[in-house]
Amino acid sequence: MKRIGVALMAAAPLWAACSDSEVDWDSITALEGANGAQAALEWRNGLDFTSELQYPITVHWDIDIQLKDIPQPLGPAKDGFIVASLDTTLFGKNEFRTRCSIEMAAWGRDEFIIVHLDSNHEELRISHRGIDSIGPIEVPTGMVISADRLQLATDFLLRLVSNAPGFLAEELKVVSDFDGISDIFHPDNIARLLGPTTLQQGCTWRQSDERTQVTFAPLMALASSEATEVMPSDFSLSGFDQLFDLEITMEFDRVSGAFMAWILPSITFSMTCLPTPRSSLR
Repeated sequence: MKRIGVALMAAAPLWAACSDSEVDWDSITALEGANGAQAALEWRNGLDFTSELQYPITVHWDIDIQLKDIPQPLGPAKDGFIVASLDTTLFGKNEFRTRCSIEMAAWGRDEFIIVHLDSNHEELRISHRGIDSIGPIEVPTGMVISADRLQLATDFLLRLVSNAPGFLAEELKVVSDFDGISDIFHPDNIARLLGPTTLQQGCTWRQSDERTQVTFAPLMALASSEATEVMPSDFSLSGFDQLFDLEITMEFDRVSGAFMAWILPSITFSMTCLPTPRSSLR
């Protein structure tokens, strides 16, 4: 089976040391397999998960997707790209504010989309400009989702994550107790999702003075889990074979455990996050 390689680049969180933002990982000896998984777990288990999460906090994402050889109805295949910039301020629980701008140039089209999400304890308000121009997508420009509907969606997401294969029961219990969207996406919580069984899947571990880097196949545990055994006999997983074999590389701040970012194949996904005083958000 063809393995899909994944590299990672990231901008360090501004509260962490940023002096080695450009690490020459190839010059650092890697631990692999069981040794790599053990090193990753020892690092994760040594993190202080008892400290209170800091809110509000703003997370900035830059996403650069390069599309190659896109089939065309007529003529040769074309290349394209999608560039997105997303700023999200997390206030705790299900309160957050997000602005996302997306530029797409592919399939002979050039689109620009802006989406605003604004959630408080009463509702989630969604506004946008440009979505109606990209095809059969219809979203009201002033859609409102009630707080109880948002909570149902949050509960579903928590159940999905807390039943993922490759984790110990006590680890999944911690995830299921996350308090809303803000806890799910807080960068200080991401390291909790490095489960022991998951890390055993082809783990490679490196560590610099200020960063840790771990490579593994996160979906491999799903391939052999009970989740696939209960699927209908006529359900084919052939389309998921490469996803099961997908390797990702992630970087974290070595001391705090704060997540930085990753790059998927042909996708650059970088993040910067910083504490945000409430006074600056008015």
